[in-house]
Amino acid sequence: MLKLANIVITVNSPGEVSGWLKPAVKAIKALPLETVINVFIPPCTFASGKEADVVRQMPWVDKVFGPTEFLKFTLLRGSLPGFEKLPEGLVLFLGGDLTHAWLLSKKLHYPAIAYTEGLTNWVDSFERFMMPYPQMAEKALQKGVAAAKIQIVGNLMLDAAQPQMESDQVRRTLRIGDRPLLLFMPGSRPGHFEYLVPFYIRVFEIVKEKIPEIAAVFSISPFIADDVIRQGMSGPMAQLLEQPFNYNPGDTGIVNGSIGSIENPGLITTKSGQQIPAVRGHQYELMAAANLAISLPGTNTFELAALGVPAIVIFPLNYPERIPLEGIPGLIGGIPILGKALKRKLLPKIWAKNKFTAWPNRLAQEFIIPELGGIVTAEAVGSQVVRLLTDKEEYQRISNRLQEVVGEKAAASRLAGIVWEVLQQKYGRQ
Repeated sequence: MLKLANIVITVNSPGEVSGWLKPAVKAIKALPLETVINVFIPPCTFASGKEADVVRQMPWVDKVFGPTEFLKFTLLRGSLPGFEKLPEGLVLFLGGDLTHAWLLSKKLHYPAIAYTEGLTNWVDSFERFMMPYPQMAEKALQKGVAAAKIQIVGNLMLDAAQPQMESDQVRRTLRIGDRPLLLFMPGSRPGHFEYLVPFYIRVFEIVKEKIPEIAAVFSISPFIADDVIRQGMSGPMAQLLEQPFNYNPGDTGIVNGSIGSIENPGLITTKSGQQIPAVRGHQYELMAAANLAISLPGTNTFELAALGVPAIVIFPLNYPERIPLEGIPGLIGGIPILGKALKRKLLPKIWAKNKFTAWPNRLAQEFIIPELGGIVTAEAVGSQVVRLLTDKEEYQRISNRLQEVVGEKAAASRLAGIVWEVLQQKYGRQ
């Protein structure tokens, strides 16, 4: 009789941790079964380095193991301190490389299931492939995955994007009132901060010349440490941006020492003396309160769409050597001198090859929200901001279309149901 089970989960980068893992483990803990949630974070070129710290703060996670522990456990013989192998369990892939989940499944002799956006590998070793959308399931079918193994459950990010504070309260607390609010999202990887923080500040100053009442807020990822933000404000990239953006050292800086909550935000000062709040976490509250966001490609673009908030997505190749790559290109990209040259040559080709980078655009196969790639200027981004905030009819059309394409909620409960079903099939029904 199934009473206690290990749920072993692989997850890698910030997007999967916040958008997939959090709603999934919450739903699994609601099953009529006692579970031990073990989260493994394999090596990943897209990781911020703080994934383990963030996962440890999730109330539904019991144990967390980082990249080094993962490698030792899967590639070497022996046990892992802190990990107890129970007689019954399951491996759930929620990000990274499917090989990581396959290795854990073989090591533990547990059945494996995967939640992917069409990614398939080690097909015979996985009991189920759960997909957010039909077009992704079709992709898996074309790769030879049996239809019986594929289930469409919806997008976990819809369950994750749930604000815990009313937008009016957020605006009152930040002292924004009814002013149009521009949300800056510099991403969750330290490499982006060195140029995106001063870049966004320049965008704000450009927009403010056209829309004097504009307000702005920085959404600081929990994966980013304060010292990374300070480096972005006064580090080498800020100095490189001095010429095109007419900045002098010391023109920007964190006013108070740390980035806090909505009630106690950090304050970033612009060259003209404007102060922009900087809030750590609370990204869904900030998204829902904003009129418009500026973001890199990734999970944020989908979460904003789920909340009906238009965005401008940028894929800047001004400094391509700072952008991480997957697989072998990612490893080669880390080689001194040669790696930087490779990225400068390869990334423009990647941008040209991919017609859409923002999630809602990819789902709809149309440009619902603007995408600016290549050598991106603050002037071009600022122009798009002004256009969207002043064209009310176009703004509303985009907002409505975004919510149409993202689908329905409750993917997490469907995923948990499949976890329960596979465990029952493997270890016997009650």
